[in-house]
Amino acid sequence: MENEVMLHIVDLNDYPDFDIDSLSYVTKEDMMEAKRYKQLQDLQQHLVSQYFKRKYVPDFYNLPSGKPISHTKCFNISHSHNLIIYAEADVNVGIDIELVKKSDDRIRKYISNDNEFEFIKTDEDFYRIWTSKESLVKCYGSGIVDDVKSIPAIPINGRKFYKEEKFYTRNLKYNDFILSITINKDEYFEINFIEEELEFNK
Repeated sequence: MENEVMLHIVDLNDYPDFDIDSLSYVTKEDMMEAKRYKQLQDLQQHLVSQYFKRKYVPDFYNLPSGKPISHTKCFNISHSHNLIIYAEADVNVGIDIELVKKSDDRIRKYISNDNEFEFIKTDEDFYRIWTSKESLVKCYGSGIVDDVKSIPAIPINGRKFYKEEKFYTRNLKYNDFILSITINKDEYFEINFIEEELEFNK
């Protein structure tokens, strides 16, 4: 898996009759926590995220920032609307995915510095900037705790320097979504997409 990021993707649209009570790997505690969500899609996103962690990273635990980590694997999870993605690499990895929607100058100026704002010509450009920043701080493990303008996003694809560490980000369009992946390594990496088939208890 060296210089490669594995992306396991679940599209909830492939599971119109998703029976949450029969999903494999998740625990009773996962189910109880998920059922606190009022919207079905939020509940499903949470459960599938737990499914990925229980299946692939049984020793995971959460940092104070909320980021789940492991002593044995480097991974990260992101979801937006119907898509949930689990990323795994040989180094620290962060992933963020967002459905492309209408953005305005107010939010564009809020998240971008002057150079980044000049780059943004379309809604896709805005989400390239946004997911690039999100994937970087998720890789670093902090979440957005600094001024969001100070988190580097340009170059959108390529090398970045943050908190005295080197990173590499790739970003791409996936259907109607923009996806960014960042690794804690100053090297180009391949991306391997895997369509995950959810498993259910019989």
